[in-house]
Amino acid sequence: MGSHILLYLGVVAVTANMTLDRCLKTNPKYIMNVVLLEDNIYEWNRKVVQEAVEEAIEEDRKVNEAHGINFTLTANFNGFNTTVYNRQGCGSSTCEGVAILKMLHLNGEIGCIMLGPSCTYATYQVVDEKIGLNLSIPVISAGSFGLSCNYQPKLTRLLPPARKISDFLINFMNETLPFKDSWNRVYVYKNSNASEDCFWYINGLDARSSSFATNTNREILQREDDLLDMLTAMQRHSNIFILCGTNDEISSIKRKAEENKKGPIHKDTIFILLDIFNHEYYVNTTSSYGMEDV
Repeated sequence: MGSHILLYLGVVAVTANMTLDRCLKTNPKYIMNVVLLEDNIYEWNRKVVQEAVEEAIEEDRKVNEAHGINFTLTANFNGFNTTVYNRQGCGSSTCEGVAILKMLHLNGEIGCIMLGPSCTYATYQVVDEKIGLNLSIPVISAGSFGLSCNYQPKLTRLLPPARKISDFLINFMNETLPFKDSWNRVYVYKNSNASEDCFWYINGLDARSSSFATNTNREILQREDDLLDMLTAMQRHSNIFILCGTNDEISSIKRKAEENKKGPIHKDTIFILLDIFNHEYYVNTTSSYGMEDV
């Protein structure tokens, strides 16, 4: 079963590719390369993922053995460290993924499939059809949220990319529901200290060429002071504010508006908070402070 799955991925992603064909002919042994950040800035890093991958491979081996299937999957783990850069993390990952793949190619260890990178900058350089590498193995990424990674045939993204978040918001705003009319005007707050997912989600709403920009009448708030001013203004573009972050950030913004004595936040204000990967919403049955209009 495992070999059939890999063969299917190869046919769909990169038909008649020499690198993948050569890998599949090594049956029954397959190599998966895991290429991720080697730091503690992001939860999805090499140290955390390696343990889970090794456990999954061992479980897969036991299942195959129990069913008499001669199939062996092994994994190579390669991390890239960005601590030497002034801007650490995904922001300085552009060349790191390419460098690791080149090294694997020269050593004949390119493998059949790659898990990672999760950073948009690194993934784009690897998978883009025009400028990316011609080592066309399937790439699975838990990240790579940016619009530049859209519609790349070699790439499978496990988490919702910016394009899907944007499309969802467009459809939700246009929909007439028992608790809302159709919306068109909206504010989008662009936090300069955003996490990797929030950076690309808001970027997808901000980019002039994006579907969100062409299908809504949105205004971008670049600074926190701009956000506080609009939250308390008597005349404003919209009562709807889209933010990406956590419920703590919402509470902090509301407190700052009150402490700065800019006036009370208008009662008709609605916050749309993008906090997709926070599991607390599924276990906390009570509304947190400040989340009444979110």
